[in-house]
Amino acid sequence: MVLVTAVYTQSVESVSYHAPRAVYAATEDVTELERETKTVILEIAPTKPTDVKGLIEWYADINGAPHDQAYWIAQCESELQNVPNTNGAMYGQGIYQFIQSTFDVLCEGDVWDIEDNINCGTRLIAEGKLSHWGTAYTDWGSYKCWSPHVQL
Repeated sequence: MVLVTAVYTQSVESVSYHAPRAVYAATEDVTELERETKTVILEIAPTKPTDVKGLIEWYADINGAPHDQAYWIAQCESELQNVPNTNGAMYGQGIYQFIQSTFDVLCEGDVWDIEDNINCGTRLIAEGKLSHWGTAYTDWGSYKCWSPHVQL
């Protein structure tokens, strides 16, 4: 939870605080001073997004991954689609194109669950394990696609 001060011009009941990916509403009773000054302190909790890009940002924040790396790796691996690799599902799977055995060892949940896939991908990115998506010296992976877009 985060505390935010909001100034309003109408009734306090109509106050809402708008931020990227979320809308917050007042949860505490308004004090007399807040009514007189038309200022209210809101206790807010973010709303989890439902779109893939929003979920990548959400889990990047939770895991401490840079947004640009999290986005571009997913974009280059799957075009933000929960799909198998064009070579078949025995290869990469899901948003971050995990090989099943890699997912089983390093991740929790189901490789095909979008949130489990994104959570694991952004956690590995935050841990600096970018080589799961190739390196400058490999012919496999998407390194050559995403690396020009991010600060390494």
